[in-house]
Amino acid sequence: ACYKWNRKLQNPTYQKSLCNVSGRMITNQPRAITGINKVFTFNECHPNCGCNKEVCLNFLCQSHNKKRYKLQITRQKRDQVTMWGVVALEEIPAGVFLMEYRGEIVTKKQGDMRGTFYDYNGLSYLFDMNDPPEDDEYTQQVQMAYANEFFPLCLDAMFYGNESRFINHSCDPNVQSFNLSGQYESSAIHSIGLFTSKRVQVGDELTMDYQWDKNDLMIAKDVPCLCFTPKCRGYLMHAKKKKGAK
Repeated sequence: ACYKWNRKLQNPTYQKSLCNVSGRMITNQPRAITGINKVFTFNECHPNCGCNKEVCLNFLCQSHNKKRYKLQITRQKRDQVTMWGVVALEEIPAGVFLMEYRGEIVTKKQGDMRGTFYDYNGLSYLFDMNDPPEDDEYTQQVQMAYANEFFPLCLDAMFYGNESRFINHSCDPNVQSFNLSGQYESSAIHSIGLFTSKRVQVGDELTMDYQWDKNDLMIAKDVPCLCFTPKCRGYLMHAKKKKGAK
């Protein structure tokens, strides 16, 4: 999906501009600021394409000239609870690329097992990847060989990761995730890019919507949300109710 060779592409994946100070490339994704709480997947230009990767409007993940914003991992206190968090040390525009979510790649079966343990302990660094496409014969064969417990793969940043693992939850977040595929043959294996969904001021904490409250989990009791924003939904996680319980 290279914009250089396919001029019929109506909407290139990214908008790019050079930073006046560092000379590095600022990459903007307009859909990050639309407010739609939905996971998008974008097909990037393949690394072996002969285009100029630094100006290609469909290439980001493996670019070596990305603008890196100044962030700091610090301790945050919320309602007598102290936790790690990530704050901005400079103003960051809305819609720009911050970083990839990095972690250990594990299978669905491993992810489910770890997820149960993480949920019980009130923490998780799992990020689900895409399901394999039905017309991808190889990934479907792999899925069948592993009794449908191989895909979707998960990124687990519990033991291996970068500063993205310290981004906390908020019901009114300023960071949005996107699935970025194209560097591998299957769309089931891809990167996860984090973009700002609104302008971030100096000192603001970076936050994402974990959306853990959408499903009932095998935990002892409901976990209250500590984001304290006007849009707060009240709970970070809901405990699965026992039969007959009100």
